[in-house]
Formats: sequence, structure tokens, C-alpha cells
Amino acid sequence: MAPSALAKNWQIMLIPDGHSSPAVLSSENINAVIRDGISTKLIQELDQIVASDRVFANCDINLCGKNSVQEVLTEVAQQAPDVELVLFYGLFKHANDTSLRVSLIDPLSFQNYESFELKVLSGNDGNEVRQQSGNGASGIDQGQLKSLATDLGQVISQRLQSVVQRNDFALILKGFTLDEVAPFSTFVLTATTGTKLTLTKSQKQSGRLSAYFPVMETHFSVSSSLTQSQFNQLLIAFFDERNIDIVNEYQRQSNEFVVSRLGNPYTPSLISSLLLFLAAALLLVLLVKRQMFHYKLENYAQLKSVDKWLAVYEQARSPWFALQKKWGNQYSYWQRLQRESNELEKQAKLFFEAGDVTTAKLFISKALNLNSDAALAKSLIDKIATQESSQKAFSEKEQWVRNKVAKAMNNYRNNQPIKALRQAYQALHESALEKKLKRQHKAIKRLVQKINVDFVQTHHYLELTDLNTSDTCVISSLSQLELGRYQGAEAPMPSTHIINAGIRFYINHKALSRVGKQCKVLMRGDGFFLEDSGSTNGTFLKGSKAKTDYLDGKQLIKHTETALTNGDTIYLGANSELSAVKLEVAIDKSSSLLQINISKQLQHTLDMAELARAWPDYMQTMRASLVLCQADFVLALDLKTDKLRILSLDDLQQKKKHVGLARIWLGQTASLAPLVNETTTDEEALWCNDERLYGIVPLVLPCELKYKQQHVLIDEYLQDGPRRRRNNADTFQLQSRDAEDA
Repeated sequence: MAPSALAKNWQIMLIPDGHSSPAVLSSENINAVIRDGISTKLIQELDQIVASDRVFANCDINLCGKNSVQEVLTEVAQQAPDVELVLFYGLFKHANDTSLRVSLIDPLSFQNYESFELKVLSGNDGNEVRQQSGNGASGIDQGQLKSLATDLGQVISQRLQSVVQRNDFALILKGFTLDEVAPFSTFVLTATTGTKLTLTKSQKQSGRLSAYFPVMETHFSVSSSLTQSQFNQLLIAFFDERNIDIVNEYQRQSNEFVVSRLGNPYTPSLISSLLLFLAAALLLVLLVKRQMFHYKLENYAQLKSVDKWLAVYEQARSPWFALQKKWGNQYSYWQRLQRESNELEKQAKLFFEAGDVTTAKLFISKALNLNSDAALAKSLIDKIATQESSQKAFSEKEQWVRNKVAKAMNNYRNNQPIKALRQAYQALHESALEKKLKRQHKAIKRLVQKINVDFVQTHHYLELTDLNTSDTCVISSLSQLELGRYQGAEAPMPSTHIINAGIRFYINHKALSRVGKQCKVLMRGDGFFLEDSGSTNGTFLKGSKAKTDYLDGKQLIKHTETALTNGDTIYLGANSELSAVKLEVAIDKSSSLLQINISKQLQHTLDMAELARAWPDYMQTMRASLVLCQADFVLALDLKTDKLRILSLDDLQQKKKHVGLARIWLGQTASLAPLVNETTTDEEALWCNDERLYGIVPLVLPCELKYKQQHVLIDEYLQDGPRRRRNNADTFQLQSRDAEDA
């Protein structure tokens, strides 16, 4: 209900605002007594009291717990916008008297319309309020205080009839159409008396679609006996009746209301337009789909695509497409073709499973003639084609495997084991991929074993030469290595001789004793040991960091074994790097491989002519190294230096920057096996005597190994006399593979 022009029916909230109180009553009791007295009279005069607990938790205390009047008014305007006037009351004590004061303030504009007070007088006449004293403190009688508050309520009720004389403020309406603004003036003028609403400005708001959907910004000047809060209620009531969402802001400094519309005022028109557009689009889609269905039915009828025709007709038989009259009479015909085709497919499948492929093809042809979409018939065609292709591929693979085995047998008879094994391993790999070649696979495995057994050789020691750098290495699996000067009158090239379970290596240096008199290295299960064999100038051992007692070098006791450790240094003939033969010792972590490198120090410290006189074979011996190992060792490539290394299998697994090329076994079953992946290309594979290695092959000496740019010669030693060393120009000329094996 809109407020009247006389403001007869106010919406009032009572808020206590007292600064001092008598001693008898507490401030809470005083506020409650005054509120009850004022409320009783205001309610009798038809003024409505809005409960303060709608906004505040406790209003028996001053300002309901807030710090200022402004905070109270702001809170009321936000949470109880229907309140039109806030009545602040309080009992104030001055120096000589006490008064009951009241202020009438608009919660929206903070405007104080009127303030007045009633004094509490002391005396004996009936118009005075009696004062009491208790315990020496004066106070106010509670009944008299309530009576005074009731009288004050009567005064307030009378003042409310004329408390608002005239208010002038501005009103701005934003985002409304002219149809929405026009009824507003009529509503305001009929809901109030004495209100003047003057239009001061009206213009279109600029926007993207303002030319098609204009919205207005309208300015009014308002002069009314309503308070700002009452006018705010009037605005809310108008727009609530029309279900228009708004944002209403009162700007206190400029004393104006700004009402902004939420949402698009043309939404109903937009929805109608959208519905019309959707209806037109739906009609267009129906026409397009009808033409598509018609085209597909014609096309599938020409192709005798029964399944597709029936599937399309199930979608097109809706009365919306109006196609039943043209195609409905053909529906039973296509259903009959589908049934007959299905029967032919079942018979074709029966003959195919029985193994009669020829008859199955005949029924498949009839089924497809009736229905080109016959799925079972098509799948049977694919199965028959796959079966025939598989049989053909198996026949070709079986013939290829047989040819490889035949070539392997021919090379086996011609004493070419490496070539024979390459072809046998290739056939073995292909036969393992085909279950139907299981018998052939077992036979090829037996052939591989036979070739390895028949061509096995015994090699306890050998010489390995890097043909790129001419570096050589003597490798032995025998348990003893003897070092010393050659016994003959002439100084031969360095060589080795087998003697019992050991091997000899000659170093023709004047400080050394003869072989058998200088020293020997022993290999046993618990490690490697060095023994002086009774040399003239002695054998000296400089220990590694782990041997603190040998750090300065120590002469070995003759015919006494001393354990060797990784990093030891051996001096033969003297305890000096300038005049002795220096040997550097390296032992792997598993103590299964010992490598002795002959130092090149003499090349840097002696005159070349003096070196040649004192050490006639220094050019060969200085680049040689000696290796004692168990039954096998690994030839590996150091990726950092791009050089070849001799390692044990355990060391290879721990070294990340090394690639294993081949594993070589010595002894009675000397053999060779590649460590590179067998599935790699020819460029990445390991080759032996120009034959690619796929598995274990017998170690037939001499042989050449190739891996990318690496080129290695493996040869044996003559048992008697010095051995002539090969150089790069004296390498083997190996036969290439036959053209049919390329």
C-alpha cells in the first residue's frame, strides 16, 4: 500500500539514543520502559511500529550497539527498506534537570525533520514527577517514566501529521521504454496528493542496437510532501506491480534517485522473433531432409543396396516428410530381398566352414546379387581372401627358409662355417615367427649346433690388432704369463710361446733378465699375483692408493708371490721410470680380468738412437698390452674416445659410455658372439669376415671384425719363433658374399 500525502500511516522504527541515565534504573530498563510507552500511544494512533530485531540483535542498549547514528540509519535503509522514519529517543540528564528527547530522522536521506524533548520536573504539584532516593542516589520512578513516555508518544503522533512540509529531489530512470515510463507519472500522481512530477529531460541511450530497440533515459524533478524513504517505497511498489527488476540508488549529496532497469525490455519481442525464426528453420530442415531421403532411396534402389534402403525408409516414413505415397508400396519388395539374401548367406557360411570354398563363393555371389549390402557375404569374401593370401605367404616363406637351409648346408660342406651360420641363423629367425614351421625350426637349431661343434677350435691365447690405429693386445686365458728378455743371440720381434700352462712375452731391454728369470704373473681363482723369478736387477712394485706400504715402490722378494690390485705399477730392472720397463696394472671389480699396459715413458725421456740400442724392439713392444682373463672377455667401444677396449662382462654392464661389440670365449670351445642388436640394419650390425653375425660362431683364426668405422684383426700366435706382425697394408683380402645372398 502506497503512503498517503498526509503521512497518516507511518512505518516507524524506535532506536534508543540516551547519553546519561538516573542511577535507579539501568540503561537497558530505561530504554525498554520508554519504548513501551511511546509504542503504546503510536499504535493507538494507527502508526505502524517496525520491530528493531529485524535489523539489530539487541536494541535495549544505546544505538543498538552501533557507534553512530549514521551507522544505524545505513543499516536500517539496507535491511528494512520499508521503514519510512527512524525515531531516536533517550533520557538525558543535565546539570539541574532531566529531559526525554526525541529526534525524527529519514533513514535514506539522514534528514532530521524534527527534534523535541519533555523535561522531567521536580516538585509537589501534580504536574511534576516525583524523585526518589535510595542508598543516597536519586532516581526516577519507573511508573512516572512510563507515563511521561506515553505522553511523549501522544505528542509524536500529533507532530507526525505535519512533520514533512515539502521535499524537492530529482529522479532519473535509465533503460526503460516509453511504454514503461508513461504509466509511472499516473501512478505517482494518483497514489499521492500534492506531489508534482515535472519531466526535465528525456533522450535515447546509445547502444549497439539502439536504432532497432530504443531505450530511454528520463529525468524528473519531484516536489512532494513524502520523505525520501516514502518515495523510495513508492518506486519499489510501482515496479513490483509490473514485475520489472531494477537497481534503485539514492545519492545523498545530490538528493536524487537513479533507477536502472535490469534485463532487456524487448525480451518478449525477441523471444517471439526467435520462435518464428526457429519455426522457419525447422520447416527448411524438413524440406532439405525430405529431398535427401528421396535422393538416397532412388540411389540405393539402383544399387540394390537393400539394407541401406530399408534403413533410410525407416527414417523417412514419418508423415512429416510425405514420402509414403511414393515409396511405401516398395517396402515389402525390399524386405523379401533381404530375407532371401540372408538365407543364401547362411548356406555360404555353412559350406565355407565345411571347407568347400568353391560352393561358398557361388552362394556368396547370389546373395550379393540380391543385396549388395550383405554383410556376412562380404565378411566371408574377406576371410577367403585372407586365407588364400596366408597360404600363399606361408608357401613363399617356407620356400625361402628351405633355400636358406640349402645354402647353409652347401657352405657347411665347403668349409665356410661363418657364412653357413649366417644363413642358418636367418632361416632360424624366420621359422620361429611361423608356427607351421615348428618342425623346420627344430631341425635348423640342430644344424646350427652341428656347425658350431664341427668347426670348433681350441685357442688359449690370441693377438687382437686395431687396424685403424695399429694397436695390438695379447690376450690369454692361461693361468701364467712370463716376462723377460729373449734367449737367442738376435733380438727378435716380440712374440709369445706356450709353455706348460703359461705364455711368454719378450721385452728386449738390457736391464731385464731372460724369460724365466725375470718375473711372472699368475692367475688364480682368488686374484692375480706377481712373482720375481730370480732376476738380476730385481722386480719392483709400486702400490695403488689402497696399498699405503707400497706407495714409494718396493723390491719383491725372489720366488715370493705378491697380490696385485687395480692401479699398481710394476718396474722391471730398476726402481726408476728413466731406466726401467714400466708396466701399468688394471683389474676389473670381479677380479676376472687383468690388463697390463707397457708404458711409453721411455719414448719421451731417452734419445731415439739410444732407445733403439738399449731396446731394439721398442716400436712393437711399446704399443702392446697384455690381458689375462677367464674363459671369456668382451670387445667394447668407448663412446667418449671412440677407441676399442677389452672388458669383462661385469665391467661392461657398469660402464654407461661403452657399447659391447662382441663376446669372445677362449679355450677348447673358442667362439664368438655379437652383442649388438640382431634386428638392427646392416650399417649398425657386427660383421665377421664380411659376413653379418646373428649368433654364436666358432672362432676360426684369422678373422676380421667390422663395426661401422671400427676394424679389428684377431690372429693366433706361432708356438715357436718370433711372429711377423701385419700392418694395415698387409690385411686379409676376404671374399665378398655371393650376389644371391646380398
